Amino acid sequence: MKCAEGDEIAGIICFVKTGVYSCEGHYAFLPKYWGKTLKYGREAIEWAFKQGYRKITGKTPIDNKPAIAWAKRLGFEIEGINRESIMINGEMIDQIYFGLRWSQWA
Repeated sequence: MKCAEGDEIAGIICFVKTGVYSCEGHYAFLPKYWGKTLKYGREAIEWAFKQGYRKITGKTPIDNKPAIAWAKRLGFEIEGINRESIMINGEMIDQIYFGLRWSQWA
């Protein structure tokens, strides 16, 4: 899903199917649009649930405070921590797993 402000692309949100009724969300936004990402997030969640998904998951490094706050503001809940699961700058970092169920959103 392309996120645009007028003719300019602000970012992108995509979903990867992980099961019959579940998908994992991924996103990237240009820094100048970070203040408008909740709108795009809500639109993407609505789209995913209209496609028949019943659960959206995601993950982020444990020290990415803005991403964690964004996920929580969209209604995602922390479901677990995957210890030392991603390498950033030569260091193994934990990742937080998030989930959002259709029943929470509807």
